[in-house]
Amino acid sequence: MSRNITDIVYDTNKDLIKELAVDMLTRDYQPKVIIDYERIAYVEEITNVRITFDMKISASYELDKFLDGDYQNYYVLPSGTNVLEVKFDDILPSHIRNIIESFNFKQTSFSKYYYGRKIIDCYHR
Repeated sequence: MSRNITDIVYDTNKDLIKELAVDMLTRDYQPKVIIDYERIAYVEEITNVRITFDMKISASYELDKFLDGDYQNYYVLPSGTNVLEVKFDDILPSHIRNIIESFNFKQTSFSKYYYGRKIIDCYHR
């Protein structure tokens, strides 16, 4: 958050962190929004099916309060609307597919970051 990231390039042995730090330095990447949400996650290990429910998805522009957690949130979705995500490697097992198809879910693409930025732009232009 302080943008003192030069040391990270030299202090880490993790390539992904190093790559991010270099990009932050050379491309001036900086935080734009805090995305906050509650998640319930399930994993079916035999077939590697991952199911998550993301709830109370909100965004904040108060980046300086990130570590305190005391920032103003703006909810991204209407109350009671949640995001169900199902990930699988090869084939979704039929018993899981049947459960999902038995509900009237709306299938869509969804980006917490995109909608978070969009809601923040509405409130703080």
